[in-house]
Amino acid sequence: MTPSGPSDAEGGPPLVVREVQLREEPPDLVAACRLEGAGLDLPATYWLRCPAAYGSAVLAGGDAFLPVALLVAMRYRRRLVFEPSVSAALLAATPRIMALYRDWSAAGPVPLHPVEITATPAVRPRCGTASGAFFSCGVDSFYSLLRNVARYPETDARAIRYLVVVHGFDIWGHHPPALFETTRANTAAVAHALGRAILPVATNVRELVSGLDWGAVAHGAGLASVGLLFGQLFHTIYVPATTALARLYIKPLGSHPALDPLWSTEAVEVVHDGAETRRIEKVRAIAASTLALQYLRVCWENRGGAYNCAQCGKCMRTMVDLELAGALKRAETFPHAVDLHAIEWLYRPPGRGGREAWLDTLSEARRLDRQDLVEAIELMLGRNAWAVSRMGRLEGAARRALARVGVTSTALKTLDRRLLLGAGTRIVRNLQRRRGR
Repeated sequence: MTPSGPSDAEGGPPLVVREVQLREEPPDLVAACRLEGAGLDLPATYWLRCPAAYGSAVLAGGDAFLPVALLVAMRYRRRLVFEPSVSAALLAATPRIMALYRDWSAAGPVPLHPVEITATPAVRPRCGTASGAFFSCGVDSFYSLLRNVARYPETDARAIRYLVVVHGFDIWGHHPPALFETTRANTAAVAHALGRAILPVATNVRELVSGLDWGAVAHGAGLASVGLLFGQLFHTIYVPATTALARLYIKPLGSHPALDPLWSTEAVEVVHDGAETRRIEKVRAIAASTLALQYLRVCWENRGGAYNCAQCGKCMRTMVDLELAGALKRAETFPHAVDLHAIEWLYRPPGRGGREAWLDTLSEARRLDRQDLVEAIELMLGRNAWAVSRMGRLEGAARRALARVGVTSTALKTLDRRLLLGAGTRIVRNLQRRRGR
């Protein structure tokens, strides 16, 4: 076994990955490894499950388990020991992977530290014959798929042949089972309409990375893990980009054009696809597709188990983008009208992201002279900026203090209307709107 990569001071006994197994549990095939790390509260195994018919597509070895195990080891500062062999190309890339994670997490709540990796390198034969793509029925997924279909004939090696849909990523334990079954069925319908195949996968990856921010840190490693598992089938796996390159200077992300290609092995190339395009431009592109409008799913909150709740920020922004593209009335998975009042009062927790995408939407609304949407978005962005500003915090503290002595917000507005003819409310509202511009 060969040590690889820089390391910081270690925090305890090593994390050991051993006993990679492929076993049939009809109708499925399960690929699993044991994880041993004294003092760590981890599941005993890390597993990935797929239909048994795809057994010949699975590549033996430790490649599929390294991305997630590496994150766990970095989180706990444990030396990582792999008993199964690991792709030599992947091992060679781990110092750069760890450097990115270290730099990105340095100021965050859970810093990730470079660790030493001990593993036997192996050069993987390139035997895959097809390209696959992760697919969630979302904007990014549909954009990458439809663009690929338009660009490459079916006989081209770069043409996506398989849509990989995963239970355990954005849809996982706390969601009702019916939500994934609907997503799986809709993915199958899309695949059938385009002459593609569906590859459903399930995994317990989120149990391993609990405590890490899934979206901001861990989901890229999870995607790489699934893609590398099918090294006997895929020579290329496409990861639809979440954020446009023009926006990536703002913050790192778990799936990122600087990171995703580093997960590649000799057998499987991981391609970060579509980062050159802003989300609003992707929505405009897929709005021309009846198929996309029939099955589009963007919601991650899934309130009440809904496919799209139409209440969260992501749903509402997508609805506005579809409206601006002239397609909302044809979108079958959303209400056909935008609720301006709901947009005005949409709350975005600080640091949750999304402001930049809303600014793109705002620019498009201005370009199309949709003043109703411009005013609603400006007010929403302004309210959220105001809430975390010094003046906003002072206003909030004053309101809470008055509420304790029985003076409610309704009473304040009534007094404002009677004594100041509503001038106080207008001043605050104008200040809030300016902050949203």
